[in-house]
Amino acid sequence: MLGLPTQTITQAYQCRMPQWVSVPQMRADGPTRTVSVTGYTLALSWSPEFCKGRKTDARQRTQCSGRNGRFGLIVRGLWPDGCST
Repeated sequence: MLGLPTQTITQAYQCRMPQWVSVPQMRADGPTRTVSVTGYTLALSWSPEFCKGRKTDARQRTQCSGRNGRFGLIVRGLWPDGCST
């Protein structure tokens, strides 16, 4: 636990933003649903494991090529959880 702040600072130091980032267009995959939010799910992935065999994959270039630094934990999303009644 004591090593966590140092690791966090190290990761931030090594990360370099690309000159441009494309934003994909998202399409709705079904009807809009309205549900009360009851909590959130924080989705993380461990980059060294995710990038095994993906270093030359064009879709994963920003994270896995090494050009933008080395990544540890990656935040995939903070998704609302709901309960429909």
